[in-house]
Amino acid sequence: MHKTVATTDGQVESNVDELYRLSLGLENPRTFVRDTTSGAAIDLTKNWERDTFHGVSRLSAFAAPGGKRSAFVRIPDKHATIIVLTNDDAADAKGIADKLTERLLFSKGGK
Repeated sequence: MHKTVATTDGQVESNVDELYRLSLGLENPRTFVRDTTSGAAIDLTKNWERDTFHGVSRLSAFAAPGGKRSAFVRIPDKHATIIVLTNDDAADAKGIADKLTERLLFSKGGK
C-alpha cells in the first residue's frame, strides 16, 4: 500500500486500487503480516465492526458514523470484499454495501 496515508486522528485516505491490495493481503495473511516500518506483526482482527448479515459473518469499516461516504466490507465465508467509495457526504455507503451483499449472497450461484 504505497499511496495510502493515515493520520494520527484515525483518518485514512486511499483509492480503490490500494484497497483492493489490502483486501488481497487480508485474504492471504502470510503476504501481509507485519508493519514494515516497525517490524511488528499486524493484528488483522482489530478495528472492524463485526456482525452477522443474513446468517453470514461480516466485517466492516466505514469512513463516517452511520456508514456515510465509504464502506469496506469483508465477507470472509465467501472470500469477498465490497468497496464503496464516494465524495458525497450524503451517500449511504453502508446501505449500498448491504444491497451489494444481498446480491452476492442471494444471486444465482451466490450460495
